[in-house]
Amino acid sequence: MYTLLKRSLLFSLSLITILFILFLFLLNHSLLSVLSLLSLSLHSLSGLFVRKAAYIHIYIHTYLSNLPRVCVCMYTSLGIYKNTPPSPKKKDKEEEVGEKVDDDDHTQKRVIINKVRR
Repeated sequence: MYTLLKRSLLFSLSLITILFILFLFLLNHSLLSVLSLLSLSLHSLSGLFVRKAAYIHIYIHTYLSNLPRVCVCMYTSLGIYKNTPPSPKKKDKEEEVGEKVDDDDHTQKRVIINKVRR
């Protein structure tokens, strides 16, 4: 019973935070990015509806804010995207070698990709 009460309290706090952020967005656009990341931490602590909250935050940051890359980096660092494959032990490194060829005022670039094992 204590766990259910704790979860409902955290869920209500996160909903209040989202509503507060939307209200602040109407007042000042720049405060949204900082407070939205704060709300993200509340959602990750509560553990309820984490994916839906992640989609909501990505929508907010992509279309309304100016920090979409920071938001995506925060999600990947918190581990909300659980469907990502684990990183392999040995990674392939790709190198691009460019060569310019002029054909009748058209400049083309040939790209050769070399895979090198570390």
